Amino acid sequence: MTASSGWLPLDSTQTVDDLLTRFNEFHDGCLREMALATETYVDERRSMDVPGHLDTSALLYFQGQAKQLSAIEMRCEGISHLKLRPTPEGDDSIIAYGTVQLDGDRCRLAVYFMGGPLTGPPNGWLAVKPSPPEDPDLEIIAQRMEWRPLPNTFGNTLRYRHEAG
Repeated sequence: MTASSGWLPLDSTQTVDDLLTRFNEFHDGCLREMALATETYVDERRSMDVPGHLDTSALLYFQGQAKQLSAIEMRCEGISHLKLRPTPEGDDSIIAYGTVQLDGDRCRLAVYFMGGPLTGPPNGWLAVKPSPPEDPDLEIIAQRMEWRPLPNTFGNTLRYRHEAG
């Protein structure tokens, strides 16, 4: 898709910097939802149809507290690496920060959760450190990444999964 359809490719330092600036480097945001798909399938004859290229793609829906942009959607295509480490029971999934890096024909998204305990000592405070830069909680390496703003997208509504009623 092209930028005219709302998707903005992450294909230069300038476009990456624009995303990170507008979405506050993911700080005080959350990964609300993620959808993963491949092009591999079983056809009507029960035969496998398997493409010969990187066929995994993902859609990610992030919400944030930044005033200028409340939510974004990212599309990653040609995924060669995907890692997600959910936060443990009793800890938060608030994002401390996120980065996007371009490296030749690859794009890397790395997101770091604060992962602090949901309850702390009475009348006290806790110092919480995100994961070190070499160990993100969410990491995707893909051939292509693009994003689009989702202004005024608040609340607990899901974008990719709808609960059966």
